[in-house]
Amino acid sequence: MDDFDLDLFLLEEEEQEDAAPSEYELRHQARQEAAKKRQAEREKKVRHSRMIAAIIAAAVLLIAILSAVMIVLSFFSGKKKAVAEDKTAEATILFTGDAMIHSPMLESPFYYNASEDSYDFSDIFKYSSQVYSKADYAVCTFEGSPAANYFSGHPLFRTPDVLATNLKDAGFDMCLLANNHIYDGFDDGIIHAMDTMEGTGLDYVGIHREGAKNYLVKEINGIKVGMIDYVYEKNSTTGAAKNLNTIDVSDESASLISSFNYNDLESFYEEAETAYKAMIKDGAQYCIIFMHWGNEYQLEASEDQLELGQELCDIGFDAILGSHPHVVEPVDVLTSSDGDHKTFVAYSVGNLLSNQRRELMGSDSPYGDTEDGLAITLTLTSDSEGKVSLTALNYDYTWVYHNNEEGDLYYILPLDDPDSLASTTGIKDLGTDPKDSIARIDAILKESRNKVDGLLPVSGE
Repeated sequence: MDDFDLDLFLLEEEEQEDAAPSEYELRHQARQEAAKKRQAEREKKVRHSRMIAAIIAAAVLLIAILSAVMIVLSFFSGKKKAVAEDKTAEATILFTGDAMIHSPMLESPFYYNASEDSYDFSDIFKYSSQVYSKADYAVCTFEGSPAANYFSGHPLFRTPDVLATNLKDAGFDMCLLANNHIYDGFDDGIIHAMDTMEGTGLDYVGIHREGAKNYLVKEINGIKVGMIDYVYEKNSTTGAAKNLNTIDVSDESASLISSFNYNDLESFYEEAETAYKAMIKDGAQYCIIFMHWGNEYQLEASEDQLELGQELCDIGFDAILGSHPHVVEPVDVLTSSDGDHKTFVAYSVGNLLSNQRRELMGSDSPYGDTEDGLAITLTLTSDSEGKVSLTALNYDYTWVYHNNEEGDLYYILPLDDPDSLASTTGIKDLGTDPKDSIARIDAILKESRNKVDGLLPVSGE
């Protein structure tokens, strides 16, 4: 083959290579393209499915989180909502401290009218009466023996019986009479105390008529509340059945006073349990025991108070409200030994009224705590089955103002708005005393108060 023929052959080969692909090649190429397209579609579907799955998983997770939150919220607030939705009655009961009339008050021209030889202490309450009257039922301790004459302050509190009228006019409904000064008027004083309360229209517990019950079941806004009051005894050196304020109590009066002896607590527990069961039998839905107990001027509950509180909780009392230490002590919620019952306890609410001034107390109470008071309001709620729970607590702080420039002048001042006290009362020499009182009470109460508030509502069972 010459050079011309060779060139022609090579040109034909190149033309064949450039020629259109065969039918087989076209089908093969089409199948490859179709496969690529299907693969792309599959990958697209996979990506879409994964995206849908991720969205579903996120939604499931969100639902799970929301469900968990709802469970937690239901755990903490379900009881409150159930009580609110199911409540059929609600009552508020206020409890505050000891009302004591010391000698300077008896001698003050602001309260003693020499021309008429009469007393009137009503002015002392004019700034605080709205605190007591806002409750459905208000209770305080009448610390002393109501008397018609021969008045005296410490150590024998023979108090003008007009104080009962002044307390009622200030908004109180009940006076507690089981205190260590109730026998300062001796046998006649016990009878006169009951006559005074009944004549004034005030309920009372702590002492009772011969043969009468030593407790009261009172219907308050549709809720039946059982109430009983006890005071600690001193030991007699002569073998008397009871001794109060170092005075031997006569056999005649001993049976009329509700009291207990720290050296024989088992007898007290038996008596308290009998009274509790009797109150329940008489229809009480909520049972309160008032205790005149503890150590004077001590800012914490004593070992005796802690022991007594636990035993009274085990008996079944729903609330234990304390006085006598003349200072505020913490609050708590106790659980019975079997775990089936809870009891609110206020170990001490301090003084309602006294002349226990910082400058007079010395080392017993050097910081002014005896000038402070606490008014605790319990909100009780009954459900459709008659079960009553403690659903709210309100704490009103008070402070006793004293000025002796023109005679001894006293006012019980509410401390809800200390900055406006001077303008609302016209008292110009308050200084920092109201805020100092708030700080003292908070230092004692705030931690335990926050704990108790976090446990509400408290149901006895």
